[in-house]
Amino acid sequence: MIMQHKLMRYVVSNISLPFNASFEEAFSVARAKLKKIGISSSDFNFSVYRRSIDARKKHDIRFVYSILASGYAPKIHENILKTNGISIDIKSKPIVAYGNEKCNGRPIVVGTGPCGLFCALLLAENGFRPIVIERGGSVAERVNAISDFKKT
Repeated sequence: MIMQHKLMRYVVSNISLPFNASFEEAFSVARAKLKKIGISSSDFNFSVYRRSIDARKKHDIRFVYSILASGYAPKIHENILKTNGISIDIKSKPIVAYGNEKCNGRPIVVGTGPCGLFCALLLAENGFRPIVIERGGSVAERVNAISDFKKT
């Protein structure tokens, strides 16, 4: 059985280190936690997702890190991740997998619902000039239709 790897973004949480520890030390702890559950993170990119100060013990002030680890890995069951203080990042900007074929024209997006607008936005941000097609009524017509729907 061939295990497929997917581009994943993990948040490794609750890494408590002394106040003078470096980011690299936090990244090292995150690598160890990923390795513990079978994820080789040698090609991962690491960044600080969140950092807070734990000053409850005045003689031992610490930074508590959440580290974002991005890279290709097999999908791991959520229970295993949760048990080890790891979650899948869903709040960051989406990861867009780019194709390698040339686009021979302007892409067409049909519909201006949330998905259509988001698709058009991603295309525009990446240098394409999408054509957006909508066959619904004007804004005034839609407002009236929704008002009628609510009434009846």
